[in-house]
This record gives sequence, C-alpha cells and structure tokens, in this order.
Amino acid sequence: MNTTKSTAFAALTCGVRWGGIELSFNICPVTFDPDKPTAILGGGPSAAGIDLERLQSHTNLISINDSIKYTPNAMCFFTIDGTYFSRKNPMGDFTGPKYICLPYNIFRKLKLYEYPNTIRLDRMRSTIMSEDKLVINVCEGLTASSGHGAINLAYLFGEKKKILLFGFDGGPIPEDEPTHWNRESNHSRWGSKRCMDMDVGYGVIYKQLLKKGIEVFSASPGTQIEVFPVITHDEALS
Repeated sequence: MNTTKSTAFAALTCGVRWGGIELSFNICPVTFDPDKPTAILGGGPSAAGIDLERLQSHTNLISINDSIKYTPNAMCFFTIDGTYFSRKNPMGDFTGPKYICLPYNIFRKLKLYEYPNTIRLDRMRSTIMSEDKLVINVCEGLTASSGHGAINLAYLFGEKKKILLFGFDGGPIPEDEPTHWNRESNHSRWGSKRCMDMDVGYGVIYKQLLKKGIEVFSASPGTQIEVFPVITHDEALS
C-alpha cells in the first residue's frame, strides 16, 4: 500500500499562515493514503450505528466537530465553527492534526493556537473550490458549513477518486428527534431556508468535483440533501 504524507499541505512541515505572515511550527503531519477513499464524518443522526472502527481503518477520515471525540484515529479534525470551542473539552483527547477555518482575530481571541498540532485556514466565499493550500471555500452567498469546507479540504489533501459523506442529513429535523448522532451535540436546529441554501452550495462544488473525475457519495440514509447519490453505510465501507 502506497501510504504517503499529503503533498497538498506542504504547510504541515514548513509553517502556517499567521495573519499574513508565514511562521514555522513543529506540526504533526497528516498521513493520506491514496489507496483509500476520503470520508467526512458530520453530525447528522443518520450516522448513528455506523461501524466507527471500520470507518477509521478503511478511509482517510476527516471528523467534524464532536465527531472527533469518537474517532481518535481519524486523519484529522476540521471545523469552521468558532462557537464549537465554547463547549467543554472540545476535540476530546485527539492528538492528531487539527484544521480550524476561522478569521485570524477569532482564532486569536479563542487562543486556539494553544492546542497542539493546530493549523488555521483562511476562508473565502466563491463559486469555485479553493486551490490554495491554506484557504477553504465555505460557499458563496450561502450559509457556510463545516461540511462544505471539509469537502474542499479533502480535495486539497489530494483526493482524486472518491469522497464519502456520513451524517450529512441537511434537516430540518423534527423537534422530537435528536439533531446529531452524538447526543452530546444535540443543540441547534436548522430551518428549511438554510437547508435549501446548503443544497445549492453543495451542488456547485459537486459539479466541480465531477469534472475533475472525483465521485461523491452520501452515506447518509434519509438525507434531505438531494445533490449527491445516496448509498448505505455498508456500501460505502465495502
């Protein structure tokens, strides 16, 4: 198996962008296996019951927000959500690379530089995916989400074949049902307008990935995001 460090992120070993200045840090390099698909684990309730051990061993896994607390062997953590860090023990005991896509002033105010192996990524709103190794497209003119950003991140890591989405449910979710597969994250509920906006944004990035020969499948049964072909957990991890 040809396992290699991701060449897409030279910043992992040479430095990170800090308010427009490049600074060098000793950062844990991410390991990307080109023989495995890239998976992204969101928080939607459709991810309940997934075989987390198999998910971590069979994919290059990007875990979003509290999903990282249940996937210690994920390839990396990712978020664009500053409010996430108001929770107790964010990111749990995860020691691997952490990609945080927040404006510099917020990153500094929250003292996120104190977490080991952390890289701040700039964000942009555009109709195209970012090709910049330190910039993430969070969706032009629409409601930004960590899901959009994580897909762009997977592309920047060097994924050339397949991206699998778990827990990408879209909502809105009925009041008597949990908003997340991890009950610890049972907090905000998205309205139908935000969900429609997200659907449009996913459609834009999906078309770009298809043109590059990269397939995207939603392993999120019952999802209300209609852009991606839907498959089961077993099909995704077969």
